[in-house]
Amino acid sequence: MRLNTAANLAATAALLIVGVHLLSFEMSPEREDLDSKQLRARIDSLRAQADETRQLIAAMRRHAVVEATPAPVALPRRPPPSVKRMRADTSKLHTVVLAVMAHDREASLRDCLRAVLTSSGATQLLRVGVSMDAPYAYAALRAEAQNAAKAYDVRIDCWEHAYAARPKTPRVFAGSPESKISEHVYKALVEGFRVDGARYVILLEDDLRAASDFFSVFSVGVQLLEHDESLWCVSAWNDNAGIAGMHGWRPDSLRRTSYFPGLGWLTSKQTWDSVLQPSWPAAPTTGWDHWLRAQDSLSGRECVFPEIPRVKHVATGGSTNVRGGEAAAFERRAFAGASTVETFELAGFDEAELKEAVLSAKRVSVEAAKGTQTDVSVVVKFVEEHQKLAKLFDLWHTELRGYNRQGVLALRRKGGATVYLLDMRRCPWIQERISDAGSVVIKASQPGVACTSVCRAAQKTCDPKLLVFADRCDLLRKHFPCEAGCGHQLGPELPAFVARPGRDTSGQCLVASGGFTPTCDAKHPATQRLCVCV
Repeated sequence: MRLNTAANLAATAALLIVGVHLLSFEMSPEREDLDSKQLRARIDSLRAQADETRQLIAAMRRHAVVEATPAPVALPRRPPPSVKRMRADTSKLHTVVLAVMAHDREASLRDCLRAVLTSSGATQLLRVGVSMDAPYAYAALRAEAQNAAKAYDVRIDCWEHAYAARPKTPRVFAGSPESKISEHVYKALVEGFRVDGARYVILLEDDLRAASDFFSVFSVGVQLLEHDESLWCVSAWNDNAGIAGMHGWRPDSLRRTSYFPGLGWLTSKQTWDSVLQPSWPAAPTTGWDHWLRAQDSLSGRECVFPEIPRVKHVATGGSTNVRGGEAAAFERRAFAGASTVETFELAGFDEAELKEAVLSAKRVSVEAAKGTQTDVSVVVKFVEEHQKLAKLFDLWHTELRGYNRQGVLALRRKGGATVYLLDMRRCPWIQERISDAGSVVIKASQPGVACTSVCRAAQKTCDPKLLVFADRCDLLRKHFPCEAGCGHQLGPELPAFVARPGRDTSGQCLVASGGFTPTCDAKHPATQRLCVCV
C-alpha cells in the first residue's frame, strides 16, 4: 500500500532538507574551524538525522493499514462534467500502432486486414504490424500482409516469434492453448511498443472484423486517455450488447467499465511499461484476459467501450477458445458494422450526473425491470444473481460484466428507458449495501480446511455473503506468499492459495473475479482458503 500523497511529500521533503544541510556543511568554510573530532561528530549528527528520517518513512510504510473494503480510488476524472459529447479525430492516431495477431489462418488474416485497413482513419496510424507465432505459416501469412500493404497503400511490418514458454512456466501448463495465446499477446504488445514513437497499441486478433468507424472509437478513446488518469484502456467490444436489434443501445454512445472487455483493445505505453509487462503471468490457466481482470494494480481504473460493438467475432478454428454454442452466440451479437459516427456521447462519465440518475430512477424488482418503459433501478448481488440477470436482460452468461467502479451496470432498453443494476457490495449510493464492517479476514492454517472450521476455531462464524469481500489479490498477498502471482480460477473455495506442488496453479493466489459464488463449507485438498469471519 502506498502512503498518502501528503505523507509522502512531507517525509521526502524532510529527508531532502537533512541532506541539503549535510551537503552544505561538508562544503562550508565552518569545517576549517573545527578539529577532526568535532568535525566527525557534527557530520555523524547530521547523518543520524537522515537515517532517522529514512526509518520513519519505512515505518510509515510498514504500518500502513489495508482496509477490508477500501473506498473507490479517488482519481482525476476528466474531461470536465460539462463535456457531454466528443468528436472523433483520427489525426490523434499518429502515435498508435495496430498489432494484428495471426496464427495459421491466411484467409482469416486477409479478411481481417481488409476490414480494418478500409476503416476510416486507418492511414493515420503510426504503424501496422502482423504478429505471427507459427513458423510453418510464416510464409503464407507474410504474403497476405505484403498483398494488403500494396492494396491499401500502408506499411505493414511482420513480427515472427515462435512460441516458447516463459521462465517459471509449470511443465503441466507449458504448451497449452492458454499458454500459447498468452505468450503471443505478450510478444505482440512488446513489438508494438518497440515502434519508435508508439504511445498506444491496438491489439486485434485475426478472427475479428472491424466496423467502418472502428478507428473513430479509438480516436475518442485516445483523447480521453490523454486527459483522464482513471482510464487505462479502450475496447471495441460490449459484453452486454446482446442480440442485434433487441435492445436500446445507441451506436453513438460510449461508456466506462471496470471489467476489461478485450476483443479489439488499446492501452498506453505507460500502462504497459509500469503495470502489465512487469507482471505478465507464466501460467494464466483460464486465459490472459481473466488474469488481467484479477490484477489489483489496475483497481479503480476503467476502460472505455461503445454501447454497440465495433468488432465482430467470426472464426471458430485454430487456437481460439471459442467453440460451438459460444461461437453461435457471437454470431448473433449486435455489431455496428456500417456505422459512421463522428461525435460520441460520453454516457455515465459524469459521476454526479450518474448518481442523480440512479437515485431518481424508480426502485423496482428484477422481474418488473424487464419490460419497463421508464428509468428504473434494481438492487442485486452481482455474484450470486448473475445467471438470473443474464437470462432476463440478455447479458454475458459467465459472470456479470460491463459495470463501472461504483458497481452500476446501465442497460438501455427499447423505447429509451434505462435499467440501472446496482450491486449491493459495490454501489456506495444505496442504503441496502452489504457491509463487511466488524468482520475479520483469517487464513486457513493448512490446505483442505473449510471456512466454517476456520471461523469456528477463532470462535467466530462464517457468513457466506461476506466471502466475496476477500476475493482480492491484495488481501491474498497479505496472508500468503503468492510466489507465482495472483491468477483467476473458478470454484466455491476461492479465494485461496495453491499450496500443493505439481499443479499448473502451484504457488498462485487465486480469485474468482465474480465468476463463482463462494461457500463456507467448500474446501479443496490443494488450497488454503482465505475466510471472512464475524
